[in-house]
Amino acid sequence: MPQTLRHSPPSVSRHSQQEGKARELTDAPARRRNIANAASYPNRVSVVLYARVGGDSCPDVALAHARRFAEAQDWDVHSAFFDVCGPTTPGAGRQFWPKVERLLLDREVEGVVALSEDEIAGSPEDKAQFKELLLTQAAFVEYVGEPPFGSAAGEPPA
Repeated sequence: MPQTLRHSPPSVSRHSQQEGKARELTDAPARRRNIANAASYPNRVSVVLYARVGGDSCPDVALAHARRFAEAQDWDVHSAFFDVCGPTTPGAGRQFWPKVERLLLDREVEGVVALSEDEIAGSPEDKAQFKELLLTQAAFVEYVGEPPFGSAAGEPPA
């Protein structure tokens, strides 16, 4: 993980000024090292979060659970979408699922984080189509399971 370099404010005495210059010179290799590390690992894994909720459900808890999982893996969350629909609604009939597919096809994200496979695809045909999409795009999906009972959006369970 890159270090944050902190420089002290300029001092008045000549000795302190020389010390400050020496500190800047010794910090320069660390700074170059940090830049090189950032250049060597420019892309962290980028994911999209997805949830499907019923008509009266709130997606906040599901998306917060998926976000906590993704952040614990040190993945970048590109975006989060949810659809309000039944479990058998095909992906093409959902409002936001096509956007998730587009992110995968355009390789803007490398994976999808969802609670379960049923969140993404309800029918065997949809499941097969999604698996094919993952294979052709060299992408992945991570199913994180249901959030613990009683957990609030954005808060880890006690």
